[in-house]
Amino acid sequence: MVRRLLFAFVIAAFWVPVRESGAVSPQRWFLSSAQDMESGDVEGLSVADDGTLSLAPVLEDVGETGEMFVWALAEDRQGRVFAATGNQGRVYIKDGNQAPRVFFETPQTQIQSLVIDPEGNIYAGAAPDGVIYKILPDGRGNVFSRTGETYVWDMELGGDGSLYAATGTRGIVLKIDRDGKIVDKVLDTSDPHVMTLVPDGRGGFYAGTDGNGLVYAIENDRSRLLFAAAEREIHTLAVGPDGRVYVGATGARNPGEQNTERSPAGAVYRLEPSGAATKLWTAPYPLVLSTVPYDSSHVLIGVGPRGVLYLLSTDGRTQRVADTGESQPACFLKRSSGEILIGMGNSGKIRRLTTKPGTRGVFITPARNAGYVAQWGRVEIRGVIPPGTRVHVESRTGNKSDPATEWSAWQPLYGEEQDRIQSPAAQYAQLRLTLTRAENAPSPQVSSIGMTSLQVNLRPEISMVSVQPVRSTQTGSQSSSQQGESSSDQSSTTRTTTPRGAPTKRSLVSVRWNVTDPNGDELVYSLYFRRVSETTWHLLDELLTRNSYVWDTEGAPEGMTVIKVVASDQPSNPWQTALSAERESAAFPVDYSGPVVSELTASPRPDGSVVLRGVGSDTVGPINDGAYSVNSGEWRPFFPADGIFDGKREAFEVLTEAFDPGTYTIAVRLRDSAENVGVGTVTVQIPRR
Repeated sequence: MVRRLLFAFVIAAFWVPVRESGAVSPQRWFLSSAQDMESGDVEGLSVADDGTLSLAPVLEDVGETGEMFVWALAEDRQGRVFAATGNQGRVYIKDGNQAPRVFFETPQTQIQSLVIDPEGNIYAGAAPDGVIYKILPDGRGNVFSRTGETYVWDMELGGDGSLYAATGTRGIVLKIDRDGKIVDKVLDTSDPHVMTLVPDGRGGFYAGTDGNGLVYAIENDRSRLLFAAAEREIHTLAVGPDGRVYVGATGARNPGEQNTERSPAGAVYRLEPSGAATKLWTAPYPLVLSTVPYDSSHVLIGVGPRGVLYLLSTDGRTQRVADTGESQPACFLKRSSGEILIGMGNSGKIRRLTTKPGTRGVFITPARNAGYVAQWGRVEIRGVIPPGTRVHVESRTGNKSDPATEWSAWQPLYGEEQDRIQSPAAQYAQLRLTLTRAENAPSPQVSSIGMTSLQVNLRPEISMVSVQPVRSTQTGSQSSSQQGESSSDQSSTTRTTTPRGAPTKRSLVSVRWNVTDPNGDELVYSLYFRRVSETTWHLLDELLTRNSYVWDTEGAPEGMTVIKVVASDQPSNPWQTALSAERESAAFPVDYSGPVVSELTASPRPDGSVVLRGVGSDTVGPINDGAYSVNSGEWRPFFPADGIFDGKREAFEVLTEAFDPGTYTIAVRLRDSAENVGVGTVTVQIPRR
């Protein structure tokens, strides 16, 4: 009876968190699509087009040439397989179950193409001299044709027995008769290399170039341009059962640039015989190296530099079939039996792609970042586990993005359903799934992977508390003048103002604060105040949800005062785990009464001028300026006795201008730093002179 893995959560997109606001709500992360699964480390597993993981078909080693590269494979009518190799310019034969052996040696370094005629003669294209060898079925051979080129990248036979050779470095396709004589140049491109040549099934060929990524049709020994890809090189072509051409293009690159996994992606296009093209697939890697029809609706594709095999359906759906474990699956051969062989471009091996699934495969998820240290909870897997199969899940965690060092060891899950992570709390987590099966059992399947995290609650962070007076200005913008009314502006530290001419109480101050919460929690605020000379805080207001507040200080005692803001994440957390932070403002004056003018006297002088003497005092802040006015006239500034207004007590002695005889009332005005005003008056008699 088939068992189904179903830990009840609806599938979401690639590692997308499903989370309510606040640290009390868990984050649930899911992998489900093919792109999701391919973002992890895949070993011994296939990834279906819907993202389902299963055990990959076995790749069997059927022979090892001992060379560096197997560039091409061909099969004769006896079922013998021949391999074109480098870097010693040899052709190998694989006959039945025998190990590969050298069949023909040349003085060249590379044999890059092979084709076999109906009589069993083998033609081998070589570099660097652009020579084509004809090798008889018994292994004897010699030079068949000298192309005058450097490379013979690919070859095909025409219906009349002529040989067609795709060459470089002048980018031409040559027609060579049965005697090895070049009789025609059927394609002459502006590109340096013609990399691939395939029969079109109607007596002609398709050719692909390196340089500008061009595809040509060759019909009746005449060529026409069908398609220009966005990529630089057309490395491989395959004609599908439907007669359409599948074009493998390597990622765009500059000449001489080495392709890596970071190079631009390769692509596969579907090309109609008319030349109409559709981009079916953007490869996850830059090199599309080999293609071959797989069945009536799929093409097998080999990509590098990771050596991954994909099945591409004729409607554009892809399936990651297997990893070769090497960087370059250089060529495919579909044998007369339907068996597919792979020539490897790094090890010189010949491998067979079977249909039998392996017995073990491993998938490691991408490292999941919870943002901050988190507890990792339940793992949620969906899939099918037939009898004789198993999906074993392990976890590890760490506080660095790179899991290579300083992460915890892999640990199995625990709990009644073996679905809970026991790795320690950390910012990052990974899962490792090991799929296994018994010898005669089918493959288990995993269609989605999820895990849950809950961030460790962290305190809010208050970065700024500012207090500014609310004042009228000539160009100010409107702001609240009601006690306790707040603004949504969280960043301004400028003075709060009211519109021109609007009355404003001098006792109003604007309190603003900036707060962040690492967990993104909802916050509430409480405000407290105290005089600098006190130690006891007094609650001003609470349960505030905005980051600013206008306070009418008129009811508070005068003096230098401090505001304290307390931010709490209690709306998002249970009271047992809720955290708060606090920050105090700089001291500021609560000062709503003006300076007092005392000991004011006015002494006339013989020339009619007057000496004003007096003392100004303020209980909170320094006196900022002084002025006097005679009989309600213009205010005239003066300085204190010590020359500068900068203290709470300032004595002054002012000599006025000369007056005509008569009685005068002189007002003395003092203003403090809070712009509070105090006025004293004195009357003086100027005698006749």
